Amino acid sequence: SYYTAKNRLGKDANNTNNTQLYISKKDSEGEWSDPESLPFNDSHYMFAHPSLSTDGNTLYYASDIDGGYGGMDIYSTTWNGSEWSKSENVGGNINRVGDEVFPTFVGKDTLYFSSDSHTAIGGLDILYSVNRGGEWSEPYHLAYPINSSSDDFGVSINEGGSTGYL
Repeated sequence: SYYTAKNRLGKDANNTNNTQLYISKKDSEGEWSDPESLPFNDSHYMFAHPSLSTDGNTLYYASDIDGGYGGMDIYSTTWNGSEWSKSENVGGNINRVGDEVFPTFVGKDTLYFSSDSHTAIGGLDILYSVNRGGEWSEPYHLAYPINSSSDDFGVSINEGGSTGYL
């Protein structure tokens, strides 16, 4: 299970305890392993909201690491069987000057996320983008009542995309 937790190593030089990404594995007796920090974590930056692709090989997450488009951007990294690839920003069709957070991968090619910098009804709104040949489409904004004047995030959708919750 991949999850977000406060940095187990403590605070950075600015006295900030940035969240990091961890994995714990359940053994055959139902016991969880000690948390393992993912190798790309950096205590100077926030890492949050991990979501695996349907095949379990690509991890999407949000981070404010230097070099992004804005506040928090969405990144991906791929498991090659023994290690994670170098993380990559998913690009300017998804990431903008504000915050893009709470990525959720659905089906074989659709990434749902929340943003406060794309067209929005208010605060964070839920959008989705489709990967077509390695490029993410311009995001599609979900209309009211899915998005509201408040923050809307944390979407979970079934494999067929017909039902879900937020």
